[in-house]
Amino acid sequence: MDAKQYRDAVGIKPCPQCGTGVKLRVDDESGRKSCPHCGYVLPSQIAHFKLLEVIGSGGMGTVYRGLDTSLERAVAVKVLREDFAKNRQFEENFLREARAAAALNHPNVAQTYSFGEQNGRYYLVMELLPNGSLDDRIEKERRVTEMEALDIGIQVAGGLRAAYERGLIHRDIKPGNILFAQDGSAKVVDFGLARFETKTLTASRDEGIWGTPYYIAPEKVSDNKEDFRSDIYSLGGTLFHAIAGRAPFEAGTSTEVVLKHLRSPAVSLRAFAPDCTSQTAEVIGRMIKRDPSERHQSYDELLNDLAYAKRFAQEKRPPQQIASEENEFSPVMLIGTLVLMVVCVALGVWIWAHREKFFGPSEDPATASVAAATNAASRPPKPESTAPPKPEPPKPPPPPDFALQIERALEAAGRGQVPQGLAQIDVVLREMPSNHALHPWAKLQQAILRLLGGRETDAAEALKAFEPVSADAADSLKEAQYPALLAQGLLGKLKLSEVEKAAASLPSWMGAALRFNAGLAASRQGNLADSAALWKAYAQTEVDRDHRWASVFQPMARDFANEYEQLARVEKELAALQTAGKNDEAIALLRENQGRWQSRAIVDRVKQITEVHRQAFAARQKEMEERRRAELARQAENERAVLEKFKAARVPWLNAYQFPRLLAESKALESQVKLEENVRQVRQQMAVAQCLGDFWERLIHDVQAKPYDRERVVTRANLRMVGKLVAVRDGKLIFQKEFGPGQFGETACRWEDLPPSMLIELGDFYLDQTAKRPEPNSSEIARRALALALIAREYGLPQLLVNRYLGLANLTGANIKEQLDLLFPPPK
Repeated sequence: MDAKQYRDAVGIKPCPQCGTGVKLRVDDESGRKSCPHCGYVLPSQIAHFKLLEVIGSGGMGTVYRGLDTSLERAVAVKVLREDFAKNRQFEENFLREARAAAALNHPNVAQTYSFGEQNGRYYLVMELLPNGSLDDRIEKERRVTEMEALDIGIQVAGGLRAAYERGLIHRDIKPGNILFAQDGSAKVVDFGLARFETKTLTASRDEGIWGTPYYIAPEKVSDNKEDFRSDIYSLGGTLFHAIAGRAPFEAGTSTEVVLKHLRSPAVSLRAFAPDCTSQTAEVIGRMIKRDPSERHQSYDELLNDLAYAKRFAQEKRPPQQIASEENEFSPVMLIGTLVLMVVCVALGVWIWAHREKFFGPSEDPATASVAAATNAASRPPKPESTAPPKPEPPKPPPPPDFALQIERALEAAGRGQVPQGLAQIDVVLREMPSNHALHPWAKLQQAILRLLGGRETDAAEALKAFEPVSADAADSLKEAQYPALLAQGLLGKLKLSEVEKAAASLPSWMGAALRFNAGLAASRQGNLADSAALWKAYAQTEVDRDHRWASVFQPMARDFANEYEQLARVEKELAALQTAGKNDEAIALLRENQGRWQSRAIVDRVKQITEVHRQAFAARQKEMEERRRAELARQAENERAVLEKFKAARVPWLNAYQFPRLLAESKALESQVKLEENVRQVRQQMAVAQCLGDFWERLIHDVQAKPYDRERVVTRANLRMVGKLVAVRDGKLIFQKEFGPGQFGETACRWEDLPPSMLIELGDFYLDQTAKRPEPNSSEIARRALALALIAREYGLPQLLVNRYLGLANLTGANIKEQLDLLFPPPK
């Protein structure tokens, strides 16, 4: 009996409070159990669950064997440790564990019945699994059989897959977290370290390195991203331990174990369990690869490999002698046995009495004794041996099944996992003797997978080992020469007609392989039409079960042929668009079909076609741009001539104060310009003409309403006009002078006789009158000031005068800002 068995037998359990291994005593007064070391008293009940005894204690809580008093069933109750009860972070972890576990319903995940909180103590109620853990089994038996370990691995992987489908990873898979139900099925427990996975998870230094060092994934230790492949690593380490009787990495301290996960080379399961099959060693070896990308990339893939390893182990296992159970002795059997014993004794006595009749007379006893003594004396004494008995040599492992390994590699590549398949083929070639009958086939498959992986140079190197053979004599080739013919097809040295002729004379599986190889070569050379024809024929070929490896790429070939037919239809549409010069529509059509193509050769062809149309579209765009620029240059030249003509014509109109005509000519000019800068200039000229015209009309109205009585009007000829300016008639300004009572004299002058300074004088007079009104209109003042500033600028009066009226317009005309910016644009 070992230490653990002794502790279990005498009832020693770890105290939930201090962790000391003690036999919890019963307090006579209360009937409750307590720890004699720290005095901690175990709770007797929480909610409607009686807590009967401690089963174990984990990182966040204590597990009790309990009784559900409502349903009268045995349960396991996990209660948060009392010293953590007020720690919010631990409470959140505990509740997360409860919700995560309750969300799962799978036969290989421990079922969660209930969870809750009572008096500040959180609890989780689960099914009770009475048959111990895988850790217990390893400790008791040291090693688990290969078949049993594979069964456990398949069940646990199924449970983890169900959890991952709900966004959960476990993060602490180990033998102690794999328990067995009454029927012997394995169940995953303790999702206390689970995290909801968004895309990936990153281990935090703040939360520490959760997980058990012997099974922890390297990416978790190195603070890199975790995902479901971390659980696959831990499960692989667990199965390794179960079969080999030791963990993949062992050392004196936990830190050294962790460092070995990070730095030490991968270990082989068969180094510690030589009787293990190669397939099981290969699957578990892949599960514990240091790089997550080299492990299984899905649980479905892992389950397929584990199931295959199990079938392989069953086929390779020697037949076991099945012993029937012994039945208990019945009374009839007992009597029969006694009778048989009596008969045997009587027969022995009778033979002894008649021994001389059967065996002849016996020697004299004295003579026999002397002869025996003489013979004994003549023999040398046999030395007494002190050496230990020589152990029997271990049985050599069964030879590897290379054919099966090659088939498995091709199946992986056929599922789209070309790098994994190529890695398996490389392993086969390293282990296989060069004179092995399957060596040429393995080299050929290596070249195929290298081509599929885009490694053309390496593939050509592998094909150098094959001597050329003629396809014309395909029907006379021996099977040993088939790889050489397939190599010719893979090198692209066979025409389509030669391939079809040879395939017709070969076994169907060989013809299929030849079509595939030649089609692959054609696709790499860009001859997609031949490739599609060959692969379509290959996909339709039926292959017998013994050569099913030749059909593993049929789904891929079928997809390629279908995609090529679709591409051919698209190319016809593209040709029509290109002829019409609609390269932009061609590119749009290619973009619409972009997600349709999956085959690498098709994708490459589409890229080439897209580039051709892109270049054609770019050339067309460049040509159109050059034409546009030339057209713009011609248009700019024409519009510049129109504007120059207008600028020359507007000078006499301005001097003659013909503002209405200036406005009409500006509006007519608007339809003759298109360029943005010229349009802006024309609109500015229209605004100038409009503002001057408004000023002229307003001035006529002002004179009619209130005569100008300052008598300061002086013409361009320096002639002073006498009297008040009282009216404007027929384009003339009328001045009136009173010579006596009731006696008036009139004089007149034309508008164009007045200099621009007199326009400013008249405008300023009426601006002053507007400002002196009882309730002056600020907008009107601003418009009058703006017109005076414009006259001063257009007629070249001092800038000081322009600035004076602009300042007044800015102060009073908040609502004329748009007009102000158009007439006096701010400097750029």
